[in-house]
Amino acid sequence: IRGYRIELGEVEATLLGHPDVREATAIEWEAAPGDKRLAAYVVVPDGDPERIAGVRPFLAEKLPDYMVPSAIVPMEALPVNSNGKVDRSALPVPDLALAASGSEYVAPRTPLEEQLSTLWCEVLGVDRIGVDDDFFARGGHSLLAVRLIALMSDALGAPVALAELFQAPTIAGLSERLAARDAERQAFAPPLAAGSGVPSFTLETVPGCVSLVRLADAPSGRPVFIMPGLGGLVFGFLPLAMRLAVHRPVYALQAQGLVAGQHAHESYADMAASYLKEIRMVQPHGPYLLAGWSMGGMVAVEAAQQLRAVGEDTALVAMLDAHIIQPRILPGFVANAAVMRWIAPLVGIPARELAGMVAKEKWGEIAQRLGLPQDSGGEQARCLTAICRADLCALSSYKPVHYAGKTVLLHGEHRRRLPGRRERRLFPELHCEQVQGNHYSMLREPHVDALAECLQRYLEECDRVGNEGD
Repeated sequence: IRGYRIELGEVEATLLGHPDVREATAIEWEAAPGDKRLAAYVVVPDGDPERIAGVRPFLAEKLPDYMVPSAIVPMEALPVNSNGKVDRSALPVPDLALAASGSEYVAPRTPLEEQLSTLWCEVLGVDRIGVDDDFFARGGHSLLAVRLIALMSDALGAPVALAELFQAPTIAGLSERLAARDAERQAFAPPLAAGSGVPSFTLETVPGCVSLVRLADAPSGRPVFIMPGLGGLVFGFLPLAMRLAVHRPVYALQAQGLVAGQHAHESYADMAASYLKEIRMVQPHGPYLLAGWSMGGMVAVEAAQQLRAVGEDTALVAMLDAHIIQPRILPGFVANAAVMRWIAPLVGIPARELAGMVAKEKWGEIAQRLGLPQDSGGEQARCLTAICRADLCALSSYKPVHYAGKTVLLHGEHRRRLPGRRERRLFPELHCEQVQGNHYSMLREPHVDALAECLQRYLEECDRVGNEGD
């Protein structure tokens, strides 16, 4: 489902580990053509709604995000066939409006909630959505969030920041926030970039910069700079930035090439050099605090190497679920067509539908699903795909070298491989610590609180050492 292998037996075993679940089964079902989802059917005492509502948080603590069912359906009893086994063909089709949240459907109560509900249903591909349902729990993800933001901004006649959706992922919460947005919106969230040819999924950069985005301001403290993962987008760091901003400013580096006419870097060395020019506009001298998520972790290491080469110190490189030894990427996976096949399922385009299109139609369809403007959307989608291709080229060609500075790997749960002797020879000062969530969910609620707390602990340690040195 969405490129992940789902072990139904593991999902069912975890369900049965819940103290209130007497019987359970899990199935894959198609909510819409090409939209495969996971559903769980559970029997709890008296069908108690509160007990049903407790199943999802229980699963989220024990399973990767992609194995948490989109629908949790309460049953009086599971149907069985003549052999005494669960008859999956007799299971009812899930009602997402009720089952996704495990709580009673609450209809929109205000004109604004009605308007948001219509847009959310369109993006998520459902008939109805309750005002208390979580966008991400209902199957939303980063690219769908971009599309939703574009549609809401157009419908409301004013920009809606991605940070607002991450802060308030329900219709009820978001409508409250939008009603008071003039006071709240500027506290942390950089505005969406605006202007001719600028994609709606980029954030506004610091004046004079191509990549540097100020995610969160703080009155004092040494700033931390975060490098992005595959695709070069940085809005996913907003929840983390808002938590770190209590102590320090937070910046992120948006990939060069997201705007038409820009050249996408195809090596970590070029990425790091470009990012450092802009970082040093904000902080001319070290010691620096660098971080990076996924492939961005090793870009941050490369940046630290380049800083050391010119006599500048890096106090910490924090790698957020990064791999020091990069996976081998086959040449066929860096072609634009292959990258498009990777993006398409994320925006709800079935593979069979994409296969019947020529390249221009593919760009246009991806743009439409992202809610990008008709006149320039295809070009914007092409830029995003080109960034992914360039990133894969950079990833496949990078060879890590010895780095003696302080490094920390904050890795998610269910990670299959931790650093071994080879990685520790390369990075002798490497510290590893597990945080809540998986590769993606560690950056989102409810797990981002634990990530921020852990990262802040390492940052504060560097602050103390720096102050003692001063």
